[in-house]
Amino acid sequence: MPFLKWMPGYSVKIEEMDNQHKKLMELANEVHDAVTKSKGNEKVNSVLNDLIVCIKEHFTAEEQLLRRIKFPHYSSHKAEHEKLTQKVIDLLKRLASEQGNTGYELLHFLRTWLVDHIQEKDMQYGDYITALAEAKAKVKAK
Repeated sequence: MPFLKWMPGYSVKIEEMDNQHKKLMELANEVHDAVTKSKGNEKVNSVLNDLIVCIKEHFTAEEQLLRRIKFPHYSSHKAEHEKLTQKVIDLLKRLASEQGNTGYELLHFLRTWLVDHIQEKDMQYGDYITALAEAKAKVKAK
């Protein structure tokens, strides 16, 4: 059973964002395998670096979307992205210096962050875009 599994309830109803979220979960699963199967810090660091690149690309794409639709909570969403990115980078540094159970702390953080961020924060813009589309359709129907 995978560490993180995509479920329809995670969908923000925007295919590009859903696909990026799925990719982040795949990479988190690779991190999980590397940590739990003791593949060594080199492998964990390699997968984490891939994850960080993917996170940054996703956040950039998501923020561009939020600016384009004039999402009212853009600033707080962007600040959340910055905080999350820094936390992953900090955990990566700690892992590199082999401080405690950083690998397991990282896994807990990834699971919590991915699921909570998608379900709480990203759903807000998904709902906002859906409401915009519905309002536009109503105007067009008149």
